[in-house]
Amino acid sequence: MTEDRIRCVICAKADPAAPATTCRGCLNRIDDDLAAIVILTRAAANHITPAVKATEGGGGRKPGSKPPLDVAALDDSQAADALPLLESWERLVREHYGLSPYGPASLLRVQRGAITLDLTLEGCTAFLRSWLPRLAETDTFPLDDLAHEIHACRTKLNRYAEPKTTTTTTWSLPCPGDHPDADGRSCAHQLTITTTPGQIITCDQCGIVWTARMLITRGIGATLWAYPADIEAVLGIPASTLRSWHQRGHIRRAGGRYDIANIIHRTTA
Repeated sequence: MTEDRIRCVICAKADPAAPATTCRGCLNRIDDDLAAIVILTRAAANHITPAVKATEGGGGRKPGSKPPLDVAALDDSQAADALPLLESWERLVREHYGLSPYGPASLLRVQRGAITLDLTLEGCTAFLRSWLPRLAETDTFPLDDLAHEIHACRTKLNRYAEPKTTTTTTWSLPCPGDHPDADGRSCAHQLTITTTPGQIITCDQCGIVWTARMLITRGIGATLWAYPADIEAVLGIPASTLRSWHQRGHIRRAGGRYDIANIIHRTTA
């Protein structure tokens, strides 16, 4: 098999382990787009009536008025564009491989009850996803066109995606500064470090301003364990260095986490 034979028709990259026409990465993206179309179509129903902002008088919309309607969201929740697109590609696949026609075949997917939008949308999507490996092996099938149209459909629906939430790891340490009473005690007010590069922490009790690294270096006493990604975000030490230090016996590890005190000792020794 020549390199031209294994060059992806979608991204043009050569992949020795790829099927005949498409690399694994592009094939996975098509599969992901197909799955997302079903999820985002359902999510569109939650956007048909937008939230109404309160007016300056404290109320919402006028009494007796109807809430505004997002017509595009209504159409998308009914798969007005997505379903015809998916059905057209299923028909083409069936014609290309000499399968039974789309109409009779789609009826067999319903075991009982009425044919619903959800069943039809899921059926088309599941069919196309299951056939992707075969399509990638057929150089006469326009998989690049399918990829482009499916991705465009998914992109149009992306506005209904729930915003991604990011979880931030936090470490809590007592402030190592001097107590405001100047009686020899340390401040000991609990301060929170988040895994945000360049974070500045100001103690509400003594007023001292710390960088995350300064606070960890000065304030760590008890054992504090953290994951490599969090350590790199705060201290700038990559996971590869942590693994090397651990293998040489310089720092401790428990599961996937490392002892921060060991790391600080290692970097300041």
